[in-house]
Amino acid sequence: MALAWIDVACHRLPRPWVIALAAGGLVVFTVHAITVSSPAALLRSLCAGVLVLVVGSFAYWIAPTGLGYGDITLLAAISVYTGWIGWRTVLVGIAASLLVLGVLAGLAWATTLRSGTARIAAGPSLVLGGWIAVLIHTF
Repeated sequence: MALAWIDVACHRLPRPWVIALAAGGLVVFTVHAITVSSPAALLRSLCAGVLVLVVGSFAYWIAPTGLGYGDITLLAAISVYTGWIGWRTVLVGIAASLLVLGVLAGLAWATTLRSGTARIAAGPSLVLGGWIAVLIHTF
């Protein structure tokens, strides 16, 4: 949540914090995989984070005026967590994040709170999309 607030306030996502978010998840999941469960979920979690980072980096390279690179890395870090649950949760998390972002941006621009060229902080939408994916999986 701190990253979402920082993004709203500064339109920046501190890379060390995003890396710490992803690394912290991987450490916890590694310990859990070693002590309790099989390593398949850990491998899926790691693959999800790397895959989202690679695809997001490619998308950023093609259209750098879309999501910022901090948003791409945050989405990859969140995918580490949703990847632990499953590939469907990763896809739902990405879709929910982008849908929430699109709706909020559309509302901001439609109500003239922002001009058509104004930047919208994507961090809160990305975090909320990850939570939505986890909640959908839970219920």
